[in-house]
Amino acid sequence: MSNKNETPSSSSLKITIKTADNEVFKIDKAIAMQFSNVKHLIDHDDEVMASSSATTIIPLPNVKSDTLANLIDYCNFYVEFNSQQKEMKAYGEELLNIMYPAQVFDIMLAAHNLGFKEALDFFSDAVADHIENKSVNFVRRYFGIKNDFSPDQEEELRRKNDWAFEGIEEN
Repeated sequence: MSNKNETPSSSSLKITIKTADNEVFKIDKAIAMQFSNVKHLIDHDDEVMASSSATTIIPLPNVKSDTLANLIDYCNFYVEFNSQQKEMKAYGEELLNIMYPAQVFDIMLAAHNLGFKEALDFFSDAVADHIENKSVNFVRRYFGIKNDFSPDQEEELRRKNDWAFEGIEEN
């Protein structure tokens, strides 16, 4: 996991992280510092981290390795392109096209658990853009929501709220 914006000071120190499924990642400190919960641990115990970063392992009990790998990839991209909205939006659409919704939700949950607000906001916005103007059935499938309305109830709701269905794609 290399950061394309490496500097001698930011890339010289690696932080060791262990995921819920016992995978170990060694990531650049600059990347680890994007996660506010990890940053807090590093800042709180900076002397220990500086002297023994190879042996100090930060556990992430709520994050699986595949999710962390995706989040680190995003973090590398974010560090490089965070001020370029066009590239960030295109990257988000690309990710949504290759990931299952469950993977995106896992990344959002991991970003929340790690305190990586920018990633949480980014993926939340990307999901919102992805489902914008989509049919109720599309959104139900995307989120895995079971329709618990009877046909009569659904028809009544659509009739009462017909304005909400204007401009919606029927797919």
